[in-house]
Amino acid sequence: MISPLPPVPISMCLREDRSTISAAGLGTQIAVVDQAEDSMFKMSTCGVGLVLAGLVGLACGGQPGLNGARGSTGEGQGIAGSGGSTGGMIGAGGVRNASIGGASSGAAGTVGSGGIGTGGPGGASGTGGTSGCLPSTCPMLVCAGGYLSNPDSCGCSVCASSPAVDGGIAPDSRETGALSGTCSDLVLLGHSASVGGVAFSPDGQLLASAGADHLGKIWRVSDGTLVVTLSGSSSPLTSVAYTPDGQTLVTGGGSATYNYGFVTVWLTDGTLLRTMSTAYTYSIAISPDGHTVASANIDNTARLWSIDSGQLVHALSGHVSYVTAVAFSPDGQTLASAGWDTSTVRLWDVASGTELQPLTDNNTATTINGVAFSPDGSLLASANVATGVELWSLQSHQTTQTIAADSVYGLAITPDGTSVVTAGPRVLLLSLSDGSLVNAWDENASAVAVSPDGSRIAVGEPQGSLKIFCLH
Repeated sequence: MISPLPPVPISMCLREDRSTISAAGLGTQIAVVDQAEDSMFKMSTCGVGLVLAGLVGLACGGQPGLNGARGSTGEGQGIAGSGGSTGGMIGAGGVRNASIGGASSGAAGTVGSGGIGTGGPGGASGTGGTSGCLPSTCPMLVCAGGYLSNPDSCGCSVCASSPAVDGGIAPDSRETGALSGTCSDLVLLGHSASVGGVAFSPDGQLLASAGADHLGKIWRVSDGTLVVTLSGSSSPLTSVAYTPDGQTLVTGGGSATYNYGFVTVWLTDGTLLRTMSTAYTYSIAISPDGHTVASANIDNTARLWSIDSGQLVHALSGHVSYVTAVAFSPDGQTLASAGWDTSTVRLWDVASGTELQPLTDNNTATTINGVAFSPDGSLLASANVATGVELWSLQSHQTTQTIAADSVYGLAITPDGTSVVTAGPRVLLLSLSDGSLVNAWDENASAVAVSPDGSRIAVGEPQGSLKIFCLH
């Protein structure tokens, strides 16, 4: 939470979902909290006024308002009336509010109707807002050829038949041995909020995603078709994983604000089997035998649960701050957990719950957002926010290499053990032997996964889209 300076109240808007958006004051930072989805939205300061990208348009500078463009979150800035004064201080043009998704501005405005904007104290009223569209009006979109055009007038993306369209993503068709035919990059649009977790099915035919829109989804990898939607969660989903037999999915999530979390077990047809209540769950991992799920929780604890019964097996206490990442060793005997423990990865004996010798780098102090074992179990990779990817020898318990990368949010090691893929401001494919850059994609990714045969990677993005890229 951002702590503002003593506030000069400007306004408060009530969204249709009844979450509140509050402005702290002119010339100060302001915190916007979506109580329904438990997330912060980005902001910037301009002059003495403020602009929030994604939810609320507070125009600056006392100039006539312009039509707002859909923001990167998919919800867009508010649209100001074409003739309304929008000054950056109270009494000098007033301050305008607009509802989410580029809806009509002004107190009288409604979605799609273009209501009249009202100026603040001393400010002039707008001459009429421009009609807008809520994100829910955008259709689910799958661009099997990989082409995605710029948004239309409602802010909805559309598929294109040619890479010549502005913003088009050129398809990449290369032969693979995993699925019949060719491998094509895919763009999958179906979530309305950030995708926190992605996972391929054991046979590589399906991709599961977990979204902050409270939904899980299962997609067909060959053509991007949406197969199943997992609904019924009351809070955002942060993570997802398949059991090794491919018959069951497990999701994690909750509300960090209210310190409530859950681990939920589903059949792949969307049937909810059971829910285990716990603290807010950042991520999960499933054991190689498919009977145990580990959860990384906000209360400084990692937990082991029985997938079959839903019973708590072990509560692993020892972390001194939030636990954000968990991973099982290939033999299933060891669990790695990490988080805000200043560059410490803790290791646990799965059978007994006993803590083993931890992995600690005394030269750095940074949050760890992800951990992964190499396929042969000899190395562990950790995603460090400040330094990049650290590689640890599980024999010496020392770091063997640090691969520099900015703000790594998560990682996955390829099945052949030669490379690691990172999620962050860019998606990077890095060699584990020498740390060299093998490939890169200019995608801001919040989650990443590698297919079981190593032919594809999937990334989840903060604005709710998923993309599948071919590696070979």
